[in-house]
Amino acid sequence: MGFDNSGFLFGRETASVTKALLALDVTSAVVDEAIELGAELILSHHPLIFSPLKSVTDEKLLRLAQHQIGVISMHTNLDIAQGGVNDALMSALGAEVQGGLDEYGCGRVGRLGKAMPMEEFLPFCKAVLKTAGLRYYDSGRQVSQLAVMGGSGGDSLETAYRLGCDTYLTADIKYHQFLEA
Repeated sequence: MGFDNSGFLFGRETASVTKALLALDVTSAVVDEAIELGAELILSHHPLIFSPLKSVTDEKLLRLAQHQIGVISMHTNLDIAQGGVNDALMSALGAEVQGGLDEYGCGRVGRLGKAMPMEEFLPFCKAVLKTAGLRYYDSGRQVSQLAVMGGSGGDSLETAYRLGCDTYLTADIKYHQFLEA
C-alpha cells in the first residue's frame, strides 16, 4: 500500500543469513535479542523505518549496522496474505471468512458462528484477543456480520457498513471515525 514501507529496509543485500529472528516490532529489546542469538536478520511485521528518514541517530539503527543485522519488514504483506493477520483475527473470533474488506484484500468480512448481543461479544473479544480494554459503540443490534482490520482500519469503516456488517473490529481508529461509527 502506498503509505507503507514493506520490504528489505536495512542491511547488505549480499549478506548471508543462517539465523533470523521473527518479531512484531524492531525494538531495542529485539535488537538485543538478535545480537545475543547471533542472528543476521530480523523479520518484522511493523516497518523499522516508517517516515522519511532524514538522519541516522537512532541507537538501534547504529547497533544493527555495527552487528551487521539486516531487517525485512512485511507489514502490508502479512495483513493481506491468506492465513495472515486478518484471517487469524477471524479465526480467533470463530467467524467464517466470506471475503476481503477492501480492494487490496486487506481486512476480512465474515459471519460469526452464533449471533450474540454486544454485551456478550465484548467480554468474548477481550478474552480471545487478550486485551485489557475495548472502545466500542453498541447500536443495540446483534453481532453477526463482522468485519475486521488488524491495525489502523478507520478508513474502511464506511466499506464495512456498505457490505452489511453490523460490527467492525479494528484498532488505531481516529476520534472522528469513531464518532461516525
